[in-house]
Amino acid sequence: MKGIIMKKHFCFFAFISIFILSYAVLGQDIQFRLNCSTQSCGLSMKNQAGDTLFKTFGNGQTYIKTISSLTGSYFSVNRGNNYVFDVGNYSNRNYVSVNGALVATLLLADSIGTPTPGGDLKITPFVRLLNSGCYTGSWNQCSDIRLKKNINKIENALNKVLNLQGVTYQWKKDEYPSYKFEEGNKIGLIAQDVEKTFPELVRTETDGMKSVNYANLSPVLIEAIKEQQGIIKDLESDAKKDEFEITELKKHIRDLEIELAAQQKILKEIKSNLEEK
Repeated sequence: MKGIIMKKHFCFFAFISIFILSYAVLGQDIQFRLNCSTQSCGLSMKNQAGDTLFKTFGNGQTYIKTISSLTGSYFSVNRGNNYVFDVGNYSNRNYVSVNGALVATLLLADSIGTPTPGGDLKITPFVRLLNSGCYTGSWNQCSDIRLKKNINKIENALNKVLNLQGVTYQWKKDEYPSYKFEEGNKIGLIAQDVEKTFPELVRTETDGMKSVNYANLSPVLIEAIKEQQGIIKDLESDAKKDEFEITELKKHIRDLEIELAAQQKILKEIKSNLEEK
């Protein structure tokens, strides 16, 4: 039994020795030190060109270098044959994917290979951003008519808007700490209420939480304002008609008053003549 254990230890150390020697022959470096908290020590791996491909420093930092001439995965975490997390390059684009689904791509060059300053970042799935912020540029939604079909006007927008209720509220910070909600009063809508009238504006996540697309509520408000303006114009038109009719009635009354005064004058003259006789 003792001989078997010694044999196992010998094989293990032999494997380690061969592993280290193979990297030394290839001109690659492996450095590893325990109980070290400085940046100068840690574990590093290099290729034959001397590029550091991976290094974990003694102070806890990790460095992964990509080679611009390479395509494919730069860094991958797999479960079996499935990609759990993958960062790489394909067709002039850097990409990030999670569980095999593309999360973001960054364009590096156009179709003829010309570098693209700043790149063209695309984020494909739903993204939840925590805390607040601001931006100084503009953020547009895709809206070209060439991208759309089955286009229909929003009907009864005003009545639908009247079904919505704006509220003031405060976030449940203590119950949902992961959302990192801000303190203080907020103004908005309740997703469940909006969903009853505008289900197109409400998204339900895998955890059941609902969110409202406030930006896409703007077209509804535009149509509601237009409908309301139409009602106001009709009321103004009716008011003008009523005003005209009132004016005509007043004129007719004045004519009647003049005619009545004339008849009263005639009656007075007749009465006077009768009294003289």
